[in-house]
Amino acid sequence: MSNEDKDTVAENLVKSWVKILKEAGYSYDEMIIIFRTAKLKADCLIAKAQL
Repeated sequence: MSNEDKDTVAENLVKSWVKILKEAGYSYDEMIIIFRTAKLKADCLIAKAQL
């Protein structure tokens, strides 16, 4: 899978998450916090896997 394909998959995934969160009543400000928290968790898991 090329990097462009991976980017497209990631963009589609984020769009679907935003749709789900919006339908659940979350504001865009709340979504920013959710995505930042998810990024921090992912960074921690990646760092742990590299040990």
